[in-house]
Amino acid sequence: MGDVMKDQNQQLPSVSFIIPTFQVASTLAACLNSVFSQDYPSDRVEVIVVDGGSFDTTVQIASDYDARIVPNPHRVEDGPNGGKAIGARYAAGEVLCFLDSDNVIQPSTWLRNMIRPLSEDPNVVVSSRLLRREDPAINRFCSFYAAMTPSGDLFIPFDRPFNRRIGKVHECYYTYVTASSPPCLANGSVIRKTVLEEVGGFDYDTEVMSRLTRKGLTLFAQSTSGGILHLYVPSLRAFLSKAIRRSKRFITTTDRSPVSSLFFEHGGIGHMFFVVLSALLPLKRVPVAISKVRETHDAAWLYYPITGFLATLVYLIVLLTSGRKGLAKIANVERLG
Repeated sequence: MGDVMKDQNQQLPSVSFIIPTFQVASTLAACLNSVFSQDYPSDRVEVIVVDGGSFDTTVQIASDYDARIVPNPHRVEDGPNGGKAIGARYAAGEVLCFLDSDNVIQPSTWLRNMIRPLSEDPNVVVSSRLLRREDPAINRFCSFYAAMTPSGDLFIPFDRPFNRRIGKVHECYYTYVTASSPPCLANGSVIRKTVLEEVGGFDYDTEVMSRLTRKGLTLFAQSTSGGILHLYVPSLRAFLSKAIRRSKRFITTTDRSPVSSLFFEHGGIGHMFFVVLSALLPLKRVPVAISKVRETHDAAWLYYPITGFLATLVYLIVLLTSGRKGLAKIANVERLG
């Protein structure tokens, strides 16, 4: 039996966990403990903490867990020069797993379950999450239910076509998607490094998935075994703070972001006005939210129209108060339209 287990372990791919950090001492230990507690050969796992210059005990905690620490001069998580992109370039693993510092993966067999579809099929991405009923309602919605909405990301509040076909195979859901409605490379997703490099590396999770689908790599899996505890936005105040950071990043960035590529580059100012108005007057979202409350018996869905309204309002305020940068962004939308 021991020889059989040893042979099975040797067949497992090497995995690199990539965790961007900045001032996350309060959550990082729990995250790293869950990673290093996985029932997976330790010589086939590396953990890369890409830190943006933390001055609390974040780096010390990472060192205590023997994680590899890589500096992130740009501090941000996403983008072609963000923490995830840097970590992907340094990674030696055959498979990459992107985590945030407030993610706790469970149970101890989580990684084996996530890797299994990659071993059995030529699947590209596997993602998994676990809903905790004891979490605040807004956190339950933003960290779990948001993936079921047409946008899939509450900080990009404008809807896009939602036309996925789902079929069940073994213990995983395999999802065929079109380029107009890709899933995101969410926290806890695993992807072959060669596949990520084939589509140009990491920049934004939705952009990576869009490039995969445009290339015809449209077979994805979602493990139903275990998941991630993710204290994403524990309060409405935390949601607004994150929305402000996201919108400011959108204004200042010079590269193509998911917001511009998915929503603002189609139709120019006229289209942007329409989608903004639709988000501020969420007549479509209220009945959807009520329907989902009845279906799931969870009032957390009532945050669907609220978060869409607030995120849109934040984007508008930041855009209009950003002076020349805001005007340049609007001019760029008109030019692309």
